[in-house]
Amino acid sequence: MQPNRPSQTALLIARTTLFWSFDAEVAKLIPPAAAEVSRWVIEATDPNPALTIARMQRPIVRAASRLIERILLPGITIHYLLRKKYIAEVAAEALARGVRQVAVIAAGFDSLTYQLHRQFPDVLFVEIDHPATQSVKRAVLEARGSVGANLGFLAVDLSATPLAEAMQREPRWDPSAPTLWIAEGLLMYLDESDVVRIMKSISQPESASEFVFTFMCTRGGHVAFRRRSWLISRLVRWSGEPFRWGIGADALPAFTEASGLRTVEIVEPEELRRRYVPASLESRLPPADGDTVCSTRVVA
Repeated sequence: MQPNRPSQTALLIARTTLFWSFDAEVAKLIPPAAAEVSRWVIEATDPNPALTIARMQRPIVRAASRLIERILLPGITIHYLLRKKYIAEVAAEALARGVRQVAVIAAGFDSLTYQLHRQFPDVLFVEIDHPATQSVKRAVLEARGSVGANLGFLAVDLSATPLAEAMQREPRWDPSAPTLWIAEGLLMYLDESDVVRIMKSISQPESASEFVFTFMCTRGGHVAFRRRSWLISRLVRWSGEPFRWGIGADALPAFTEASGLRTVEIVEPEELRRRYVPASLESRLPPADGDTVCSTRVVA
């Protein structure tokens, strides 16, 4: 993460979300709010947004983009859509169980809280993110959308401020209320000690907290994608957002429990594809690769 510019990963996901929204079949996997917010972000950050969006819809550009992805990292952009769909389902189930607060750590340009805070006006939604990214998103939502009072924003650099301290800046936050925490595409960029601190902050015994997050599975001792070109590692380093932490799926339950969280479910990329990709799309979309999703709850 560069200190004075929005997350390049967050911008990439916004672009790919809008890109796939122009595909009639794949668009069924994308909530309308996600495509809408992604367009707003591109219009606010791209030097020539009209040209960029027009190019996304040209058949030759779309074909070239899919070919480049197949060469560099097959299935990654579809994986972004599938993991968001899973997290949205976890959030819906948690809200049905009576969660009263939802906190998204490093929300980027994701639309989940924007969508849900209008559906659940009695639930507090809070996004915690780096100021350089959040300032762009907040300005876009306030200018183009309809932001209710139950959606709060905390501009915090978590590398300098502990999560528990950051939450004290939101006066409506109740540490004892049933809470869902979300960290999508974040933990792999942190040191292990920071990951442990976040988990311990979440697993406070006075609240019935749940935590859904994504993590990179280690491959041969390395934190990396499985089906990747050597260029991907270079691009990750060039972006200023290198991977730092990963763990094997078999080792994760013990790791989370040491921080007070019980692992409920671990979902690999292949399982996301099995659950959400319809048969009509299977032949068109390459096998998804990416991070793994985990859902946890505070140990009773």
